[in-house]
Amino acid sequence: LQAMTTGAGGEGGECGEGGEAGINIEAAAKDPVEYGVALQVIAAHYYAGLAAYTGKQQEAGAQMFAHGMSEVYAEMEELFKKLGVNDLGKKLEATIGAANDKKSARDVRKRVDAVLASLAAAEKKAPKSDASAKAVRAQVAAELIDRAAAQYPMAEKDKTNLEPYLDGLGFAMAAKEQAGAVLPWLNLQDAKKARAVQDAIAKLGQAYPGITRPEKPKVTAADLLAAASAAKLAV
Repeated sequence: LQAMTTGAGGEGGECGEGGEAGINIEAAAKDPVEYGVALQVIAAHYYAGLAAYTGKQQEAGAQMFAHGMSEVYAEMEELFKKLGVNDLGKKLEATIGAANDKKSARDVRKRVDAVLASLAAAEKKAPKSDASAKAVRAQVAAELIDRAAAQYPMAEKDKTNLEPYLDGLGFAMAAKEQAGAVLPWLNLQDAKKARAVQDAIAKLGQAYPGITRPEKPKVTAADLLAAASAAKLAV
């Protein structure tokens, strides 16, 4: 697979620390990988937010939803308008409002599902490139794996604050979803490369098993970062 340069990634990215590196808006307007990463960073916050909200961490969940809007959507709103993505903002706001009003988990889940559907529709408006849709998605998955791995040392360092862990959990969940959609295709291209991605996803599952973080780490930061690097090189 041909590599594509993006502004996404772990430490040393556009802004932020760990996996919370920012989105290169200029690149997202031209590069389907960067654009896809931006969409999935929003999705990651909503996956993690829902996990927190339904796991009796309502305030943390509401904060995740708000961050997904403020950290990415607000920065990309003009680009989304140019591309004809018109309903995403309203759905993000509706989810944030429901969470702040402490609506039922069922109601919030329904609103998150609407956000994810809107993100899937927005994906179809991605900038064009010579890369196939599968190749683009594989690279998006690798970038998300990289972000989740980069976030892990921060999550391990701060045991009193749930937010760094939730950020990593969201990236891991989004990475798993994106990878699952392309692993059969990638396996046909190169089974060794597919195994590298699968290995990284498995290690992310150990690092971020769910809303309740493990008392003792089941994977080291070094092993996770190495697996993420291998996955990124593979695609």
